[in-house]
Amino acid sequence: MQNTTSIEVKCECKIPFHAELVTYLQKLVTNSVKDQQDPSDVPHRKEICQAIHKKMVFIRIDFARPIKQLRPALLKAFRLILNKDVIGTIRVGKDEITFILL
Repeated sequence: MQNTTSIEVKCECKIPFHAELVTYLQKLVTNSVKDQQDPSDVPHRKEICQAIHKKMVFIRIDFARPIKQLRPALLKAFRLILNKDVIGTIRVGKDEITFILL
């Protein structure tokens, strides 16, 4: 059993400041999602949004705890942070989910 939550962000283009985005999303998921939904807190948000504009983004999250309570807050946070809507999800077991954003 894993004790940590891992996040992987993939896109068909190179995402600038990829490490900062992954670190922010890691903090968002491991802490209370509801407390940190201010998009201005994301480092280099404008550059990231410009680079992934009109691109499909995959965010794979392997949770250390059940995701049922976190999922609605995560969807709202993705919309605020990345200006993208979730168009699909791929669920693998109880603790891994991939969000497809466009």
